[in-house]
Amino acid sequence: MDAPTHKTKKNLIVSSKNLWKSFPTGDHFTTVLKDVSLNINRGEFVILFGPSGCGKSTFLNTIMGLEHPDDGNVQFMGMNLWELNSDDRAVIRKGNLGIVYQQQNWIKSLSVIDNVSLVGTLLGMSKEEATKKARKKLQIVGMSHRTSYRPYELSAGEQQRISLARALMGEPSLIVADEPTGSLDVKSGLRTMRILRELANGGKTILMVTHNPEYFEFADRVLFMLDGEIRKDLTIEKDNVKEIKRRVVQDLEAFIDEVKSGAYVHTTGKAPNPLKYKEKKIIKRNKFVEFLDSARFVLAFTFSMSLLLILFTPFLFLEKFFFRKSKISTKISDFIIKLFNKFEGKKTEIQKSMSNWDIGEISLSYLMVKRSRTLITVLGVGVGIGFITFLLSIGYGLENLVVNEIAEIEEMRQVVINPVVGGEVEIDSEKYQLISNKEGVKEIYPVINVATTVYYEDSQTDLVSYGVESEYLEVSRKSYEEGIPFDPTQKQVVISEDVLTILGIEKNEIVGNKLEIEFIPVNEEREKTILKEDVGGVYDDRVEYTVSGIVSGDSIPVIYFPIAEAKDLNIEIYSELLIILADGVDMAEIRREIEALGMKTSSVMDTVNQIETFFNYLRIGLAVIGGIAFIIAILGMINTLTVSLMERTREVGLLKSLGMRSVEVKKLFITESMLISFFGGVSGIIIGVLMGGGMSIILSIIAMTRGGESLMVSKTPLLLILGVIFVSVLIGYLTGLYPSKRAVKMSPLDALRYE
Repeated sequence: MDAPTHKTKKNLIVSSKNLWKSFPTGDHFTTVLKDVSLNINRGEFVILFGPSGCGKSTFLNTIMGLEHPDDGNVQFMGMNLWELNSDDRAVIRKGNLGIVYQQQNWIKSLSVIDNVSLVGTLLGMSKEEATKKARKKLQIVGMSHRTSYRPYELSAGEQQRISLARALMGEPSLIVADEPTGSLDVKSGLRTMRILRELANGGKTILMVTHNPEYFEFADRVLFMLDGEIRKDLTIEKDNVKEIKRRVVQDLEAFIDEVKSGAYVHTTGKAPNPLKYKEKKIIKRNKFVEFLDSARFVLAFTFSMSLLLILFTPFLFLEKFFFRKSKISTKISDFIIKLFNKFEGKKTEIQKSMSNWDIGEISLSYLMVKRSRTLITVLGVGVGIGFITFLLSIGYGLENLVVNEIAEIEEMRQVVINPVVGGEVEIDSEKYQLISNKEGVKEIYPVINVATTVYYEDSQTDLVSYGVESEYLEVSRKSYEEGIPFDPTQKQVVISEDVLTILGIEKNEIVGNKLEIEFIPVNEEREKTILKEDVGGVYDDRVEYTVSGIVSGDSIPVIYFPIAEAKDLNIEIYSELLIILADGVDMAEIRREIEALGMKTSSVMDTVNQIETFFNYLRIGLAVIGGIAFIIAILGMINTLTVSLMERTREVGLLKSLGMRSVEVKKLFITESMLISFFGGVSGIIIGVLMGGGMSIILSIIAMTRGGESLMVSKTPLLLILGVIFVSVLIGYLTGLYPSKRAVKMSPLDALRYE
């Protein structure tokens, strides 16, 4: 076969110049690469040959941007790799390099098709597009029948071909194969070499490391390496390949050390100090921008996962039990993916990157492989969150019970106005009109208190009577036990239940019957007209009233009578005003204005606010108690993630070598953490709600057996549910930061070598 003749700079793929590389061994350094310079042109099939330990793999890793040299540079398609940061080199690898390793590395939780399509998603392809392309590449290498297998379930030869399909996914300019046939049998090795040769014939550039001289015939050039130096660079032709193979097998070192006319001659320069090398660091992003990106990612994750849970679960159930194959769930997932990507914001990078949804799929696949550990961790988080949810729901439930006992919604807009005790300001008709005309005052109900003596049959007692409008009883939340409201045009009154106790009579005995009432006003003018001297003493001014109804809800015995009759007694000073405010009115502002007039105001909201303040403190205390359980669960999650990182170290190295950038590696582990915490939060809410409901049922049974009513002591507001889910995801994000930062700092090669 003829060697390619492309020698122009335009056709140059890789150019290394004066590469040096040393490794520390004990207290000194061993030089592995010595002033290596090399050019590889487009369309060439180049074999790098030499004994073990001569620096072949180190050279490959250096020109791929994985192993930084001590000195020298690598030009890849016109770009100096070692003037770039690690993320930029990763971007170049995933778009221009296909890598085939001797020892195969896989994402073990993914199937064959997903492992191959991973490169496509790294390049920004949609899942569907990447999968379609992966099937074509697997067909090229004859592995389309193994798509649903896990790679480690297959033979070494099959894995090698799948690895080659993965290397082809990015349509690379250069395929680098490090001992691709080293662990294969003869038949599988030859099949792999034929595939590589066909790719080279199709225009691909291939750089391959091998120990087998039998493969020379497939190459265009063979580079012979010894002691960190490239000693020979031979063009392979049909008439010289057999002789080269014979000489190599006979005495490799003697063959390499030969210096003939036209042969490659190497000149060695001075070795640099390896300690002087410093790799360029990635430019740090603006901290505020990084914070906004993180916040947007957490919000998008929380929103999309919650939506997925709400919409997707019912359709999965329907699909499983009623349909053989349904497109409903697929359409829903596609909709959520688009919504997630839109919510997260547009990409500003020139180079497309892996979508967060695809990153989430990889994280979820790993969790599903480790089902038992994942379930235990999720339940651990769920129990902690469930305990917090339970305690908080009990706090909300008790608050709801107490507030409902004190006030209804209508009472929340009511304000009671009284004169200040010992003050000079009275509530007269002028003040009444002033207050009733205030903007925001919807209704006003005056009250006049009158001392009263009540006579019934042979008994009498002193009570307080309230002159009110008949509607007052309804708006002030008085419940009718018997009868109806009084008719203001008739001589009728409504009495409270406590009046019955004082008079010693039953409910059914008084409604419709009559009481004699004597009002004792404090107005001096009124006293002059009704207090007359008589032989028997004070004049008896009794008025007969019919009892129209009995109400509950008062703490003292009270008689309610029409306010018009109180005014007939010449009482013009109101003892109280009850006002109802319109919706949306600032109660605090109205109260300040009234108090500025010299009067006192009160509202059921004062009590409600006190109760809410108390329960707020109670909930904080309960949350602290529950938080202890949650912290224990978080420690368990941190332990799980740390173990996960150790187990996936090689996978991290693989992902980085394939071109995954730091931000994507970081998101991979953070997403895994957030998935655990999200499902832990959801399960915790379910546990908390069930515990609260169970307690309510138990207390209700006890109350009802003793003649009471059912009690709902647990309440889980929607805001609490959303808050718990968001906090869970946020905790997951923060928990995932440590393992994600460790993963980001890993060297790809160190990770791949990890055992």
